[in-house]
Amino acid sequence: YCPDSRIVCEVQLHHVLFYRHKKISHGMYKKARLFEEKDVNMAYQYAKKYIGPKLKGKIFVVDNNDDDDGKEDSSDEILMTYGQLFVRWKFSKFIDNFVEIGYGEADETVRIEMLTDLSENEHKLTDIGFKKGHIDKYRICLKELLKNK
Repeated sequence: YCPDSRIVCEVQLHHVLFYRHKKISHGMYKKARLFEEKDVNMAYQYAKKYIGPKLKGKIFVVDNNDDDDGKEDSSDEILMTYGQLFVRWKFSKFIDNFVEIGYGEADETVRIEMLTDLSENEHKLTDIGFKKGHIDKYRICLKELLKNK
């Protein structure tokens, strides 16, 4: 607000992890507004009560094929970071090596292409410090992730 004027200003700050999915969240918000009744959003209430408890702990993949610019983006992202995924898969001791070698940052949003590339190139996993059993477990975790996609 500028005193003695009619100018009102809004400043928005966006965290990169949320801003990446702005189009998706904006689309969901437009749909959710259709269910507003007085001060209650019926879609939110339903999801909170019936859907939320079933989804706890699951990984969700973003479908980027519905962009406003009409261009197809084939690079799926998982809504978590490499650090979070490595912790979930019980590979947290390898995060520093993963970052040091340059495969990604611990706080970077996971890209399926990178996970698949690592799985297909065993030497990259051994460079990170994986042993045979770790590699087998990694591939099982990735297969499960892609199946639930």
